[in-house]
Amino acid sequence: MLQGSLDDGRGAIVQSLAKEFEINNLKIRDIVDHFVKQIKRGLQSKHSYQIPSFITQIPSGQEKGLFLAIDLGGTNCRVCAVDLHGDSTFDTFQKKHVVPSEIRVHASHEPLFRFIATKLYEFLQEYVPEKGAGSNKSEHTFNLGFTFSFTCEQTSISQGTLVHWDKGWDIPTALGRDPCALLQDAIDELHLPVKVCVLANDAVGTLLARAYTSNKKDSALASIILGTGTNAAYVEHMSNIQRLDMTQSDTASYAKDGVMVINTEWGCWDDELVVLPHTRYDKQVDQTSSDPGCGLFEKMVSGMYLGELLRLALLELIQHGALDMTFQQDSPVHQPMGIESAFLTKVAEFRQNDSSALSYLASSLAAKGMSANDLHTVQTLATAIVRRSARLVGAGLAAILVQSNRLQVTSTDQKTGSIQDVHEIGQKPPKLQTKGFLLSFTRFIRNLCGCISPKKELPMTYDTPCDSKDTLEKLAAEDDVINIAVDGSLFEFHTEFENMMRSALRDIPEIGILNEARLKIELTRDGSGTGAALIAAVAESNTK
Repeated sequence: MLQGSLDDGRGAIVQSLAKEFEINNLKIRDIVDHFVKQIKRGLQSKHSYQIPSFITQIPSGQEKGLFLAIDLGGTNCRVCAVDLHGDSTFDTFQKKHVVPSEIRVHASHEPLFRFIATKLYEFLQEYVPEKGAGSNKSEHTFNLGFTFSFTCEQTSISQGTLVHWDKGWDIPTALGRDPCALLQDAIDELHLPVKVCVLANDAVGTLLARAYTSNKKDSALASIILGTGTNAAYVEHMSNIQRLDMTQSDTASYAKDGVMVINTEWGCWDDELVVLPHTRYDKQVDQTSSDPGCGLFEKMVSGMYLGELLRLALLELIQHGALDMTFQQDSPVHQPMGIESAFLTKVAEFRQNDSSALSYLASSLAAKGMSANDLHTVQTLATAIVRRSARLVGAGLAAILVQSNRLQVTSTDQKTGSIQDVHEIGQKPPKLQTKGFLLSFTRFIRNLCGCISPKKELPMTYDTPCDSKDTLEKLAAEDDVINIAVDGSLFEFHTEFENMMRSALRDIPEIGILNEARLKIELTRDGSGTGAALIAAVAESNTK
């Protein structure tokens, strides 16, 4: 609860509230440890996370052809045509449509899939009219990859069962059914020459899109979605995926030393709240959501909920009389989910006493009498909420890195079984030499300090790139870079999100400054649609 009173001053009240969103470095380590356990647990037996994608081939950049993709998630539906050139480049034609709210929450699934099929028909008529409705299917049938960004239990590369909706969606008749089959039925009703041959999600698609545009040395290990929702995917060893219920014929199709892309569904990695720092604001957000008790990590991280957390905090400050400004009756502050994450991103750009900032806040919040103190208050809370999101994302990525074994330092002639040894990923084992010595020495010092004072909390690193990063990047050989693809407006537009995330990574002993410098975190725009088309290309090549 809030500590302090008006007598103590507004600053004490605001700082007390902001502190509730703080995650110190001891807590972040506990979170990483638990997340690693969840990763292993999800790989061993069936849960709603760590879902096999059945994708065992990473794009090489040589794939060619024209493929369709539909990307459904958040509030939008994108229809795409992706022309792969075979040289790690491609052209994309796409149309984006807002899915009507009355379709996103509906008793029946039919309006949703009819809507998608209709938009696909319109797209074909505009971009490839000679292949539109009524054309001879025997002449040409387009393979389509369906990026369906809701939790599914996949049974093959093209089949799966919808487990639950999130991000405010609720269509009960679709639960327990195959999204690809539902979409194919709607497409067939319009007699379109299209075959839905791939079920993917945004995180998996983004990882593959990054792999296609990079060379083998620089192929992506993982991907993260940071938009309306959040998710991650990464490359895992087949030998670690014990949850796969494969027949003997299935086993023959997968190399024991091969890999498979895993859809983590990390939004529900800790729905039991074993380690997540759940505030009273988080509880309110969860209780009023369409799926209470589910996706609690996502509700603390993703763009859909950050604005609501800020709104609830502002309401409490209003109750304490800790603001100079007053809000009109129709203010977003008084409307559930009225504040969007874009507002927090914009607020981060302003400086104190910026007149344009006061004008923006007054207009956006429908407020009167806003003061410089109010601007500082809003910025303080917004920063605390976004920093927590970024640090939690850093913890999730750290857990994936630990699981991947990419942080181990080994000699080039030693078999480690780590991801970099698998030829599909195209990574060479890290070189020992100077960098290897520094990593080993750093680990020795860290362990020594841990023995002396294992419980002592060290100060969190600053939300800025470490001073020695340029030097560290020179130490990291090109073939030792760990590539992470990221897509989403939260990462793209918030100027400090990556720095905050990297700060958390540096606070984690297994990673530290040196390993954090090895991470090449790159924005991969619209990767979900391109990735779905790439999977369709891989599926087509496997049938030839």
